[in-house]
Amino acid sequence: MDKIWVVYFFFTFITLLSFVFAGFGIKKGGEFSVLAILVAVVFKMLLCMTMALVFIYKNMVTDRLTFISNFFLLYLLFTVFEVYNIIYNLRDQKKLENR
Repeated sequence: MDKIWVVYFFFTFITLLSFVFAGFGIKKGGEFSVLAILVAVVFKMLLCMTMALVFIYKNMVTDRLTFISNFFLLYLLFTVFEVYNIIYNLRDQKKLENR
């Protein structure tokens, strides 16, 4: 279970990277903001799936079912956090535009 920290820091780094890219798109505005958010979420999903497959195929985990369930639970929590913050930033941007 020592590798849980590797997974945790990986999720933290990827979520931060995705959030920064989406924030850049939001500041740019227009259709680019939607594209940037979509690219950030899809990129994060693909990287996370790749990491899970590497862990499984390299036999770095003993119980695959437990690893997959824990991995995707962490993925879900980090994604909910990211989407909540993106929506919060979009809401703030809309308030500024209405003034």
